[in-house]
Amino acid sequence: MVADIQANLIPNATLIPAMVGEVTRAQQAGYTLVFVPTFRP
Repeated sequence: MVADIQANLIPNATLIPAMVGEVTRAQQAGYTLVFVPTFRP
């Protein structure tokens, strides 16, 4: 599963294993989190 996630990262993306705790720290460092939900009619 990890290999599949790593193979499909967008260019220059950083894989962060503990997303909940790290999002704020990444944003403070100047990174932006973009979430695009799946459209389900």
